Amino acid sequence: MRVEIGDYVLDIDPERTRKTYLEIEKGGAESCGCSYCRNYLTAIPEALPEEVLQFFSKVGIDLKKDAEVYEQGEMSPGVRSYGGEYYFWGTVVAEPKKEQRLSKGFRFAFMRPSPLAQKQFQSEGALCLYFNTELPWVLENERG
Repeated sequence: MRVEIGDYVLDIDPERTRKTYLEIEKGGAESCGCSYCRNYLTAIPEALPEEVLQFFSKVGIDLKKDAEVYEQGEMSPGVRSYGGEYYFWGTVVAEPKKEQRLSKGFRFAFMRPSPLAQKQFQSEGALCLYFNTELPWVLENERG
């Protein structure tokens, strides 16, 4: 299936991606369980751009099963910077010449898998969605 997001054009295999995610028990943020990771998992359904949520659904990425998420500091009161990686099966058909940005400060690129990829995605044909974004602090009884 051909998919476009930002100025990228990708050929993806959503069925294989969905099947692969069924083999993964937990994502990196859930496995870690620190307050930053718990905040990420709580905030993303409402805070990520709609284009990203639709892309994840279309290509078969399980939003709760990131390969890696990391908090990068406070951007402004109540807003934290996060980065991370998600994986899926596909290839890049057309790649933009500049950094890609979507609404809500979501910046992203597609690249080859890093050492952080889940073992299920450590083979030829896997792609990494690398991202940086800003998310609100939503955990009421914890400070970020």
